[in-house]
Amino acid sequence: MEDYPKIKNSKYSIKALYPVFPTSHPLSKPVNDLIDKSIQKGISNYKKSFAEFYDSDQHEWDLTIEPVISRNDSKVVSILFYRSEYTGGNHPNTHTDVVNVAVINNKPQSVTLADIASPTTTSYRILNDLVLPKINDARLKRTNDSENTITELADLYGNTFVISKNGLTFIYDKYTFGSYVEGSYNIKLSWAELNGQISEQLIRESAQ
Repeated sequence: MEDYPKIKNSKYSIKALYPVFPTSHPLSKPVNDLIDKSIQKGISNYKKSFAEFYDSDQHEWDLTIEPVISRNDSKVVSILFYRSEYTGGNHPNTHTDVVNVAVINNKPQSVTLADIASPTTTSYRILNDLVLPKINDARLKRTNDSENTITELADLYGNTFVISKNGLTFIYDKYTFGSYVEGSYNIKLSWAELNGQISEQLIRESAQ
């Protein structure tokens, strides 16, 4: 793990931790490039928010970025970047970015849900047929509110998933579907549930 050069002044501080994959790793180039892009994007967006919204009467703002590696082998690398941003108020905001690289058709590439959907389906169908029912079930258990179910997920809700040996996990931050106290949601789909919906090659490589 490496530390991004810490930035601190009287108004805000930024601390980021990130993995660096050695050149001996077969996916190192695309993975390291995407990691750098993710870190730079998070910091850039934070600075833009600071420039636009910081009030001189506020306490110091704070940004922390930490990684969680979900999968790391010669065929698949999947990393979650958890950003905690304090910008005033009672609690920090949280955001999740992901880096997914897999070997598809003998070529390492960044993968989105659309990239790995099987020819007979779409990312929209995967989200609404498989992910959405689990979200509504989880929300009902937390809120006991059967009247405010979510009726549809747009494709953008398929942007934050990580790949493990067991399947895909979709990560949804606090405030995505409800209030802060409702919390975040991690929706897991096993390879068995995704059979026929996801590239057979990805399932074959990832389930090993």
